[in-house]
Amino acid sequence: MTWINTHPGVPPLPLFRSTNSEGTPITIDTTQSTAYYAEKGVVKQILDSTKQLIAYGQISDFTPRTITLAATWTPMVTYTAGLASANVTTSFANGTLAVGVPGVYQLAIGVNLSFDEVNNGRTFGVRLFDVTTGSPYATTTIYVGRNVGGSTVTITVKFQVINISDTFRLELGGFDTFTNTTRNSITFGVDAIS
Repeated sequence: MTWINTHPGVPPLPLFRSTNSEGTPITIDTTQSTAYYAEKGVVKQILDSTKQLIAYGQISDFTPRTITLAATWTPMVTYTAGLASANVTTSFANGTLAVGVPGVYQLAIGVNLSFDEVNNGRTFGVRLFDVTTGSPYATTTIYVGRNVGGSTVTITVKFQVINISDTFRLELGGFDTFTNTTRNSITFGVDAIS
């Protein structure tokens, strides 16, 4: 087996031998996209030495931005930074991630918000939304105590991607109205785990 290294600091990836739909042997180069091989009639999985799929990506924003946090769901858009990704397409402007390899992924979310304090408890939700199908994928409810003027939330959840053409984004809201809400920072990333 031949090993290639496409990213410094990341273990090198193997080149795999396979056949196309006509049975002709080919070498699968892991630097090519899944679309490249789909056109050639080859189904591939990119595996590292532990036999896990290699796919990861993350987008972040640390610029305070005013957002609406209310009963409607607000898409989290406008990110300004990201990590190098493999088999994950990122969009800073749309706040989306699209995975290029089917499998089980771990979603990591970090959000820091500030808002006006009030003398009662409130609730907001954080959800993963499938932009392609127009449906929520996973939702977590966050409870905020009375007289609290902010919230820092970190969430890790597993989810399965079957259709690699799906694009995902984060959305906040779905419950109570918070006034003068600022998104101080946000991080949204995925890592393949199987």
